[in-house]
Amino acid sequence: KSALVQQGAHIVVQLEVEQDKFLPGEKAEVKVRIANFTGAPLRLGDRPDWIRFNIENVSGAGVARKSEMDETGSFTLKTGARGTLRFDLTPLFRIEEIGRYQVTATVFTGPGETHVVTAPVEMEIMHGVVLWEREFGVVGGGGERRR
Repeated sequence: KSALVQQGAHIVVQLEVEQDKFLPGEKAEVKVRIANFTGAPLRLGDRPDWIRFNIENVSGAGVARKSEMDETGSFTLKTGARGTLRFDLTPLFRIEEIGRYQVTATVFTGPGETHVVTAPVEMEIMHGVVLWEREFGVVGGGGERRR
């Protein structure tokens, strides 16, 4: 699933999730695809908050942030080039509650507050079910049994 936003057809930013259902605490990875059609190289990552994620539940309430994102480092996207970055949202947000969420990304593309906001993508945090389990390990002799 993906959502696409274009800024004057010069910079195209797309947010994607390869899967949209996660268990509480599971790695919730999103991909940000950026295409540069500005006619000049596009420098990103010079400021630590060059990309910001926002997560809301379906009621529109924001999800609390656990920590700030690590710096990605700066890079240049040549004219006509596309790049894809992956981010794990689990260490950044408190998305342990069961329910549906909408994720957006804001990419700052130039000096000041020039930015692109992606269209939202949806994801769901849900309960898991045990499909099969079996005990194994060493019986006797102080061995540990696992499941």
